[in-house]
Amino acid sequence: MRRFTFYRTFYPVLNKDTPVTVGFERVSRRILAEIKGYKHVWMHSGNWWNLKPEERSPSKIISSLKKLAKVCNVDGIMSLNIPPRLYGKYYDIWNYPRELRHEALENSLRLSLELRELLDLDIPIYCCYEVGRFDDALEWYKRASEVGFTEFGAGFAGFLRGSPLPQAYERIVEVIVAARVACGPDIKFHASGVGSLRLLALVFYVGATSADGSTPIRAALANRTVYDLRGKAFKVDEIKTWSCECGFCEGRKPRELIDLFKKSYSARVLHNSIVWDEFIRRIIEVYNEGTYEDFLESLMKSRTYLKAYRYAKELLRKFKLM
Repeated sequence: MRRFTFYRTFYPVLNKDTPVTVGFERVSRRILAEIKGYKHVWMHSGNWWNLKPEERSPSKIISSLKKLAKVCNVDGIMSLNIPPRLYGKYYDIWNYPRELRHEALENSLRLSLELRELLDLDIPIYCCYEVGRFDDALEWYKRASEVGFTEFGAGFAGFLRGSPLPQAYERIVEVIVAARVACGPDIKFHASGVGSLRLLALVFYVGATSADGSTPIRAALANRTVYDLRGKAFKVDEIKTWSCECGFCEGRKPRELIDLFKKSYSARVLHNSIVWDEFIRRIIEVYNEGTYEDFLESLMKSRTYLKAYRYAKELLRKFKLM
């Protein structure tokens, strides 16, 4: 039976059973007080783009982890997925020169080993890369496995910044499939920076066992946006009617919900979080029933997503991972 966990950006109104993620750089006295008692916490290795390299060091990550582990249950930690130096107009790292790609991959593995050497807690380290090609992923996850890593992951947020290139979704698929080919079909694989419902359904299909993302929380807080169970987004200030059957909306009148969404950050956060949880339960249920491909065909409505899904199916069959 498949399992999948989605860790969303931590916000203190969330129930303590809710899987949440927090970056190591955000571990402060206030965060430690607010996150105390949470049962499923994923510690992120930080937003590379907003941190200086010297701030994102193994020793600082371990220091934050030890503080966090004293107040809540930490399910896992990302190693340092170092991105290649920027090259050209787009973050299409699959097209970057080999020397730039491999320099970053080598640095990621080296820092992962340093992080593991410093860790004296019983918390799994997921060896993560910023990788965008099948051949690179095959080589570097194999190297990670050979030096003793048993959990793996990748940072995909860079692929999805701004207006993502259409091929980004196929590259995400390739990376996860390549990791399973290199290290075994039943490995644990964490997809970081993946928050949209359709993309979560896709990474689950190709074998990811967990993911983190900010979409449901960021949308509620910064964009004043709520989602329904179909994954459709609604700006709360433009909602005229409302129909949603999630656990948050059940038993409440549409007008009451619209007013609540407009007034309350917390209501929007809780609603979106519940929608994500119910969607995750649904994809697991459909997968275990054996009807997941039909579900994906109906879910992947855009040409880009459909193409990525069909490519994923082709790769899974090619490498006998179905």
